[in-house]
Amino acid sequence: MKNKILPLGISVFISLCGFAQTQSSMQDSTASKKDTVRFFTSTQSPQFKGDGGLPDYLSSNLNYPKEEMILGIQGKVYVNFIVELDGSVSNVRIKQGVPDGPGLDKEAMRVIYQMPAWKPGMLNGQPARIEMTQPITFSLKNNKRIR
Repeated sequence: MKNKILPLGISVFISLCGFAQTQSSMQDSTASKKDTVRFFTSTQSPQFKGDGGLPDYLSSNLNYPKEEMILGIQGKVYVNFIVELDGSVSNVRIKQGVPDGPGLDKEAMRVIYQMPAWKPGMLNGQPARIEMTQPITFSLKNNKRIR
């Protein structure tokens, strides 16, 4: 995880939540342990292809909304999206927003919609649509100059 100070002393902390591997099993309630059927699915998470990686992209493209900045509203926005077979981003939505901070939610969605294409995720060796969640923390830490 990378921490970068933006202009005006605004910090944006970024981490990526993806799916590295999933595994499930099915078992007939009457079957013995040796009769258990197991299904394993190997998933490779999509990879961000932009210059400097995802943290650099987000920190250089996010703009702290002026109204929330003036009111001192801070918080974490969880943005959910799908990386498509061609690496494009779709179905962007707020999974959890900041109360009383609709501008933060809107800004987080804007920057996710405008991301460059990703390297698509893989499921059993084939390109697959992968759902991702990106938390973005808006913080006014040590900000003494509000314009």
